[in-house]
Amino acid sequence: MFKKIHTEDAKEETHYARMQYKKAGFPVTKFGNKNCFLVSFDKNDGLFFSYKTPVAATIRGNLFVTEEKYSTTTSRHISHYIKHCGYPKVNEMPEAFFEALLEALGD
Repeated sequence: MFKKIHTEDAKEETHYARMQYKKAGFPVTKFGNKNCFLVSFDKNDGLFFSYKTPVAATIRGNLFVTEEKYSTTTSRHISHYIKHCGYPKVNEMPEAFFEALLEALGD
């Protein structure tokens, strides 16, 4: 459902990704930095993006973060989100987990 775009401008890509979710009816919140945002899909559940990549999720009171290693900036985004959520336990998951959540949002 969601088109992937590739440009040289990270700000443009992030904005485009946020707008796709908003148009689909999901609440979207800019999070701390203009290049990261949260897409809420239930009252307390959401998928957290750094630029246009899903890197963390809160689901049924659990916090999941990617086990993939990304840039320093994306790592900072993830750390900020973990601190914001305040969950005592963080579960690392493979990238496929977040891709599956992303697909589910598109259905």
